[in-house]
Amino acid sequence: LGVIAGDVTGVEMLDSGDYLTPRVNGERYQEKPPLLFWSIALVSAAFGDVDGFTARMPSVVAALITLYVTFLLARRLFDERIAFWAMVVLAFGARFWWQARTAQTDMVLTAFTTLALYAFWRWHEQRRATALIAFYAAIAAGALTKGPPAFIFPLLLVYAFYWKQPEPRKALRFWWGAL
Repeated sequence: LGVIAGDVTGVEMLDSGDYLTPRVNGERYQEKPPLLFWSIALVSAAFGDVDGFTARMPSVVAALITLYVTFLLARRLFDERIAFWAMVVLAFGARFWWQARTAQTDMVLTAFTTLALYAFWRWHEQRRATALIAFYAAIAAGALTKGPPAFIFPLLLVYAFYWKQPEPRKALRFWWGAL
């Protein structure tokens, strides 16, 4: 259903001009949040129609972003050689490769989750507001992609990371991020 729903919803958004209410065969489609469908419609509008290429392009771009951010994170944590191999191993993972070629929300969510984790690590290292804003923006974009998993996993990681350190947890200003 993910590939079909993404293709059909993108077509219906382009045809109707209604980008707020995703539809499949004229019926409201409320199974997933709309970011993937907006992305499909945006890419497809540039090419004039939704087809297999344009419907899959957001997942391909998300996979490339995930690989790049994986490289950046591994380089910060280890070194450039390990970062390169982390990216290569991820790129050749069977499930990663498959998800990168489908018009489903999973790869887009993966990209936003990876961005959130990278932004968190940057905030942990430097305590800069821009990294914290990027952390919460990536979580929000992930929520527009797939819903609750986008904020549950990063926030659980942060909570576990600062398990017995309440001060850094408070410095994350969860109430501000919720806005």
